Amino acid sequence: MPGVTGDIGGLAQLIAKFKQISSGRTRKVIVSTIAEEYTNFMSRCFDDGRGPYGEVWKPLDPKFRVSAKGQPGQKPLLNTGALRTAALATRNGTHGFSVAVSRMYASIHQFGATIRAKRARWMVFGGYQYAKVYKAVKSGKDKVKLKSRLTRTKFDTYFAKVVKIPARPFAPLKGMPPELDAAAMEAVEEVIEEIFLR
Repeated sequence: MPGVTGDIGGLAQLIAKFKQISSGRTRKVIVSTIAEEYTNFMSRCFDDGRGPYGEVWKPLDPKFRVSAKGQPGQKPLLNTGALRTAALATRNGTHGFSVAVSRMYASIHQFGATIRAKRARWMVFGGYQYAKVYKAVKSGKDKVKLKSRLTRTKFDTYFAKVVKIPARPFAPLKGMPPELDAAAMEAVEEVIEEIFLR
């Protein structure tokens, strides 16, 4: 009866690579890679002004900003960028990871909130007002058209008994969105390919 022939050394290397893939160290690298894709995806939600499942965030009021940095047409939650950069993968292990967002107001923006005045009759907010300013611009030979733009006019005070903050979710909490799933799979494939190509 004939015996098995072939590249026994190559087979031994292949077995060693499969063992390496299933090792705790490689699993930890794979979990860290997925965690990085997860936090990068959350960051893209801020850049695109949308939720993790494609829902477009409610735009900001074009006439009012809470700081001088806020500009007309600015996307929500990007005034300082503090919330966008606050997501950090923690407790990476061989079986999973956690993501912490180190801003106490993160859940308010993720789920939305209604704020009511409690100790006083009114809540007081300060912010910059914007108004449309029209300017006559020449268009063509003898034509003139009005062009408008939002211009900051003054800092003002606003009073309210109730303020509704719309939900602008950025963390995928209801399963992996297809875009994130594809990015994570691609990143994991790269880790595995790197092991096999060594």
